[in-house]
Amino acid sequence: MSNKKILDVVVQTTPNNNLSEIKNPFKLCNNIYIDTLSRELYDRIFEACEPPGYGYSPDCRVYRQQLYSFVHYNPPSVNNFQWDSDQRLQRCIALSRIIHPTSISFKYAARVIKNQDDSLHKIIPGLVSGPGAHAFVVDTDSNYLTKSNAEDLKKLIETCENKPLKDPITRAMWYLEYAFRCFEVDVRWNLVAIGLEALIHTDRHSSTKQFVQRVPKLSKDVGAGTIEEADAEEMYDLRSSLAHGQGLGDLTPNRKTLYEKMETILRLTIRKSILEQSFNYFLSDKDEIRNKWPICNENNKNKKTRGSLKGIDTEVKRDEDRL
Repeated sequence: MSNKKILDVVVQTTPNNNLSEIKNPFKLCNNIYIDTLSRELYDRIFEACEPPGYGYSPDCRVYRQQLYSFVHYNPPSVNNFQWDSDQRLQRCIALSRIIHPTSISFKYAARVIKNQDDSLHKIIPGLVSGPGAHAFVVDTDSNYLTKSNAEDLKKLIETCENKPLKDPITRAMWYLEYAFRCFEVDVRWNLVAIGLEALIHTDRHSSTKQFVQRVPKLSKDVGAGTIEEADAEEMYDLRSSLAHGQGLGDLTPNRKTLYEKMETILRLTIRKSILEQSFNYFLSDKDEIRNKWPICNENNKNKKTRGSLKGIDTEVKRDEDRL
């Protein structure tokens, strides 16, 4: 296929005829742009990515329009039919959600093959099913990237390509990205909480105290604002209840705010870790975390109770924070 033009695309859709403020094409990194596809091309991509059924062909144009698209021009073509074989588009989109959460997904992702005269030769759907086929955000009113977001994303991608991410940031970012792909807040709550734990958990015991005492300090450090230890405790209590099979109950306004705050702290922590190497090293060193954010046990010391069993005094130590 040496005489063909190849591009991998992911279309950000909008139910309205909204216009993006990003001036296209906007270069994010080598060969990857935020761009606007022609109406004819994105219509064909919509058709290719939707199951046609039998005797039925859905018209996506009725309820979906293109806002903008992520486009990888001249991607690796060792396998001419594999969309995003080097996973660069997927990484760009995951990083875009670190900058600003959007519901861009791989529902309308495809490899487009053109002839030399730019006429359409073939469209091969990408990850149009499975966990990546949908993504969800809490704030649906600002479900798009702005020009400022695009500039920030460009810097984040450049830094990542020069200094690849390492553990535990990679694990935390995976948990966050997977949370965006889930609709149920019960599942998202656990994933985001685990992402935070991956960054601040240093010891096997006192897991609750590590979360409750360190997350407020982390929030302040990364610019996510001030939260009280009582809020962090509620975040962790709900995480523990869900992990042990209990229901979340109603998503009250307070709980929704708590979830949004937890997600924001994780996003900004990952962002700062990418942009500031010293912060990345700090979160990779458990001893440094212990030294900077020691766990205070003054208010939760092991309680001792005395009792007797058949005339023999016994002393029982109860650790209320051991999970």
